[in-house]
Amino acid sequence: MNATGVVMTAAIKNVRRQVRKRNWLKQLRRQERAKIRSQKTAKIQKVGKQMGKVIVIGAGASGMMAAAAASGNNEVLVLEQLPEAGKKILATGNGKCNFTNTNVAESDFHGNSDFAMKVYNRFNNRDTIAFFEKAGIKCRVREGMCYPYSFQAKAVRDALTALLYRKAVTIEYERKVTSVAVKDNGFNVMCGNESYSCDKLIVATGGKAVKSLGSTGFGYDIAKSFGHKIIKVKPGLTRLYIKENIKELKGVRCIASVSANGIDIETGEIIFLEDSVSGIPVMQLSSLFEGRKLYIDFFPDMRKEELKNELLRRTQEISVKTHRILIGLLNEKLAAYIAKDMKLADAAKLAGMLKSFELEVTGTGDFEDCQICTGGVDVSEIYPETMESKLHRGLYFAGEIVDVDGRCGGYNLQWAWSSGYVAGKSS
Repeated sequence: MNATGVVMTAAIKNVRRQVRKRNWLKQLRRQERAKIRSQKTAKIQKVGKQMGKVIVIGAGASGMMAAAAASGNNEVLVLEQLPEAGKKILATGNGKCNFTNTNVAESDFHGNSDFAMKVYNRFNNRDTIAFFEKAGIKCRVREGMCYPYSFQAKAVRDALTALLYRKAVTIEYERKVTSVAVKDNGFNVMCGNESYSCDKLIVATGGKAVKSLGSTGFGYDIAKSFGHKIIKVKPGLTRLYIKENIKELKGVRCIASVSANGIDIETGEIIFLEDSVSGIPVMQLSSLFEGRKLYIDFFPDMRKEELKNELLRRTQEISVKTHRILIGLLNEKLAAYIAKDMKLADAAKLAGMLKSFELEVTGTGDFEDCQICTGGVDVSEIYPETMESKLHRGLYFAGEIVDVDGRCGGYNLQWAWSSGYVAGKSS
């Protein structure tokens, strides 16, 4: 045998060893999981209870939390259509995962905030932080926003999947649910030709935001098949498209306040894109814009009169040309854009324009360009104490599929943890 043959033989042997090792590890894991299940079953039998079977549709944030909470006295199966769990978690917080906030109030949730707080109070931000600390995620707080200490969203996802493994929860991947039906006193879930039955069903499929991350909207079809009303689903936390030609402002960032109606006001960094405006303040208010105008205050820390006096001083001491008196006050591209319509500065008029700069909104980003969805299963048909359907016993909802949404800052993930925990614990 020549040298090449020896090398190839050695390589083949090495591959075979790796395959044997991988198979051995898989078998060992199966045995460990079977052992955990048998211990759990024995414990339940000892106290005279019957072990139930729970199926969770969706291995996202709310689904994995629901599975963890349900695993105490139940055999839990999670059906996930993607090849991996928690894919949307990986994209949160620009990959850092802002998983909750130290400050949570009713005003941080939109629409059905009263319902959201009833659920939140059963598993709040302190419970969330303690839960993840126990799972191995040390919390780092920045301006109230809680992140894993490593600033890696993957750590949160991996901690959850590892916890489910320890709790003997089974996750089956690439299992696309095609139908759900009532069977005896439980449910029958079909994934193509494969059939699964359970006593309790938790629908945690997410909404329609970013289909590639697993949000197809199928959960709404499941809810409707059981008679649930779906509040119109729309993109949330997204950009606003503008009628005016703002191409020359592309890439400009500035601190400003934005408003849709003069009442709801958000302040922070806004970003001008080729045909739209984005940034957290804009995204926070995006669900309010339907045929409305966007008003931008470029000087939120100055009163109008104060700004007028500053501009007046500049016209007297620097120049009467608008673009020149704005040097050092406003981004030069913004100054040039505004100066197009006002060559010579009128301090009072310019102050009014800068404090309430008006743009016409033509639409919002679509479902592939938003962070969350607004709308979903009508909360009037769900018990907030349990997240169980009022229309069908044993059916639960958790996460974005429900008509609850929150602000940027960890509030939507907190809703996922709270609703998932309550649904799982109650199942």
